[in-house]
Amino acid sequence: MDKWIQRFLFYLRAERNASPHTLRAYQHDLSGFLAFVQAKYPGLPVERNQRIVVRDYLSELHGRNIQRATISRAVAVLRAFYKYLMREEAVGQTPFIRLPMPKRPKFLPRFLTEEEMSRLLDLPVERPVPSSLRDGALLELLYSSGLRIQELCRLNIEDIDFWGRRCGCLEKEAASAWFPPARARFGGFTPIWKSGPRPNAARGRFF
Repeated sequence: MDKWIQRFLFYLRAERNASPHTLRAYQHDLSGFLAFVQAKYPGLPVERNQRIVVRDYLSELHGRNIQRATISRAVAVLRAFYKYLMREEAVGQTPFIRLPMPKRPKFLPRFLTEEEMSRLLDLPVERPVPSSLRDGALLELLYSSGLRIQELCRLNIEDIDFWGRRCGCLEKEAASAWFPPARARFGGFTPIWKSGPRPNAARGRFF
């Protein structure tokens, strides 16, 4: 099974363009499942029906008093793994068919009010330091685009469309997605561009 896990992780990285954070999370959960299988079902071939194995593993997770959100994440990872095994014809069917799944707890999201968000976006420009323009642009993009921090930090110079006043991201599902920054703050990008050397400019990074 270890061989299939490594192939699955390579598939996520090479074909699904999974982020390093996603790969680490998948590797962590799959390593836990592999350790369980090797300890309790040594030598079990991957092509055997593993419905009982999966059910036994989920039962053990419940017995550790792990949060339901963590168990739900482990279930999602295993579902994706067995879906990949079916795609590669290593197994005939997924062991999750008609298997009762734990329900994730529902919480009301915590959020900032419109006034609090406006104050947060205004904070960088109130500081008389050279990095205030950059910090303001970073916050503005995070707020308006839904980009992840890693995607934001990887924006290249060519991803900034000064004429069209928008920014592009090529990391979302390997397709180009363009985001117009909120409010009227795109002008803050031009001073950053003209302000001189940037730490990551040699690698083509904008920030």
